[in-house]
Amino acid sequence: MLATILCLVLGLLVVLLAVGWLLPREITVERAIGIDKSADAVFPWIASLKTWPDWTVWNQQEDPSLMYTYSGADSGRGASMSWTAKKMGSGSLTITDAAPGRHIRYTLRMQHRTMVVRGNIEIEPAGGGSTLVQWFDTVDFGMNPLVRYMGFMLRSMLGRTYRRNLAGLKVAVETGRASGPGPK
Repeated sequence: MLATILCLVLGLLVVLLAVGWLLPREITVERAIGIDKSADAVFPWIASLKTWPDWTVWNQQEDPSLMYTYSGADSGRGASMSWTAKKMGSGSLTITDAAPGRHIRYTLRMQHRTMVVRGNIEIEPAGGGSTLVQWFDTVDFGMNPLVRYMGFMLRSMLGRTYRRNLAGLKVAVETGRASGPGPK
């Protein structure tokens, strides 16, 4: 009886590992929004990490324990922030490339996790003085087949988060003041 149970558990583990190896190592999540201001008006809000708590869900209203530390450049390439938080976890984000009026690219790492997020916020004129803002991230889960199962949950979680963040960015840019993220 014990041998049968042990064989079943081992068999289930082998199946989970095998399926995990077949799951994608990377996922990409993308959301977009139109903003009724120029790309030059949008860029400062995304290039300065110090403004992100003003329009993203990554703020103390969402997690009162959240504490940021900023380093490197004030904005654009080389700007970096790290954080500690009970609910959101701890991590760091560094802007690796920035082209004024066009895009920023960043790398995000969560403490105690092997996955790496390569993020992009692209901005392009959409006519009539408005701008299309596209936020997309590629998450690399690494070689661990069990971590790859997180892709199912993470895709919808990140999608909701980026939708709220972009709604907050739209209000901040269009009104010129911090608004917090969009509604849940």
